[in-house]
Amino acid sequence: MSDRAKELEEKKRRLAELRKQNEERKGHIEHHHATGAKSVDAILSELSHSTLPHTEDSTERFHTAREDSHDHFSSPQPQVSMGSSIDLSARKGRLAMHILSSVEVKPKVIESYAKASGTDLEIPPDRDVSKLIDAMMDDAPEAAPQPVAAAVPSSPVEERGRRLSTGAAPSTGPDEAEPQITELQPSERKAILASEEFTDFFSRATRVIERALEVPWDVTVDYSQADRTTTGEGDQESIVSEVCKFYDEKRCKHRPLTAVDWSPKHSELVLGAYYSRTLEAASPEADGVVLLWSTALQSRPEYVFSCQSAVTAAQFCQFTPHLVVGGTYSGQIVLWDTREKSAPVQRTALSSSGHSHPVYCMDIVGSQNAHSLISISTDGRMCVWKLGMLSRPQETIELRTAGTSGSRPSREVGTSVSTTALSFPDSEVNNFFIGAEDGSIYSANRHGSQAGDLKQYDSHFGPVTSLHFHPSTGPTDFGDLFLSCSVDWTMRLNSTRQTKPLATFETATDYMYDVAWSPTHPALFCSADGSGKLDLWNLAESTEIPAVRTKASDRALSRCKWSTNGRQIATGDSGGALSIWNVSTEDSRSEDWEKLREVLKSNFSYGASAGEMDEISGGTSEVQKTAVDVSA
Repeated sequence: MSDRAKELEEKKRRLAELRKQNEERKGHIEHHHATGAKSVDAILSELSHSTLPHTEDSTERFHTAREDSHDHFSSPQPQVSMGSSIDLSARKGRLAMHILSSVEVKPKVIESYAKASGTDLEIPPDRDVSKLIDAMMDDAPEAAPQPVAAAVPSSPVEERGRRLSTGAAPSTGPDEAEPQITELQPSERKAILASEEFTDFFSRATRVIERALEVPWDVTVDYSQADRTTTGEGDQESIVSEVCKFYDEKRCKHRPLTAVDWSPKHSELVLGAYYSRTLEAASPEADGVVLLWSTALQSRPEYVFSCQSAVTAAQFCQFTPHLVVGGTYSGQIVLWDTREKSAPVQRTALSSSGHSHPVYCMDIVGSQNAHSLISISTDGRMCVWKLGMLSRPQETIELRTAGTSGSRPSREVGTSVSTTALSFPDSEVNNFFIGAEDGSIYSANRHGSQAGDLKQYDSHFGPVTSLHFHPSTGPTDFGDLFLSCSVDWTMRLNSTRQTKPLATFETATDYMYDVAWSPTHPALFCSADGSGKLDLWNLAESTEIPAVRTKASDRALSRCKWSTNGRQIATGDSGGALSIWNVSTEDSRSEDWEKLREVLKSNFSYGASAGEMDEISGGTSEVQKTAVDVSA
């Protein structure tokens, strides 16, 4: 109430000042008009009295005026001003008429601004201020006035939306024309549909809509009901369960999968490389196809890449996730970019400096700022490439045998090795291991005086199809362990510290095509065989039988690959189907690493000294004896 009283007092003071100013202004105006009227009357009176007594001399003055006409026009005429004294005796007979123009000078308006009122109050001079003050005092409210928001002019779009929401017909002003919808001609429609911009937009938009429609979510679930108990079909099936299967009848039919890889950036994106169609199903389409699938869009691939030669190996570039690199049957190395079209953005030349034989194995090693692509062809040539320049390899190494170190005799010294598998130890860029077509396993170095010289390990009895080193990301270092598998129906657990395998697993009933360690659990790995079975092994629990065996396909499983989080496995078969499997296992603990070390030490003498290793090399374990007997 005190603020309201102050505000009213301020208004009264301002109105009193305005009333005083108005009265002063009126007094000035009345005084000005009175003074001006009196001066005009006096001048007219003097003029009338001065001209009448001299009418008798008018003729004489007329002649005098004619004689002086020249002087009258050449000399300046005297001006008559308001309020000035005029000597009429000196100007007898020279009367002149002047037009007096009146100028109305408006009073000066004093503008003022008061913070309390927030507006200027202008009162015209002819307005009665007292009536205005009385009206304002009578209409003053008792409560504090609420601020009134200024009306902001709305845009034409907002005005049209307001009218449509209220049901009123939209008005079209003089400046707002009703939009005219013109129908395109058939030729214009065809040109738009065939344009590259429309095709790219339509492809992106449809993928987004299909992803949203294919989200596996039960919209009819009732959260008020009690939890429903699930009846599993068994412990093994609950551990490994199929999530989805990717298959495109047009692009995948009669194409066996040759490579599977997970995107290092997008966990839902998986790669599948497909070989050329069989002779019975030959088609004019490109021989090599690489498809990128997403678990959020299962009906069709996200990206389709192609090349003129069958793709024998492919993977994501972990340092540049939008790049996909592949090896072909012709020996070319091709590079695709998800930001470009389906054709390769780079490819190597078929020359003597590069590969001229099929490339079945490749890998990218190094760091974010310095990494290289390593590829080996079946003629034993290793090439080192920079992904930004595939015109020529940076290094070329001929892999040659250097002697024998295993139980089986080696080839002649200096002969080339037909390489079918490649693996680098974890965080290693120099030392690498390869598997050969004759079943041999070799180690070699990229640099040094013995670069390219192969050291042989104990061999399989058939072509080696896969090698994979332990990721070794835990309290115990298992970086020397690696798995190998072959078409001799066996898998082997090897160590770089000895030439003989630590263990041989021969539970498969068909060719073994792939094997891979889990990236998160130290004792877990998976394998794929020609009978379509996906085996999950846990060495900490058993070294005799797999922990889980799942019939993944009616065709041969050619590839298996763990996701980066260790929760899923991607498998590919010889029929062109790529499947995703959930793996429900416990997270690894420090006890698992210690338990695996104890199992390896007690069963396979893992971690023994050099002398004990020599004794172990002279004999074989029970598992190895069984494998040799079966092979014989």
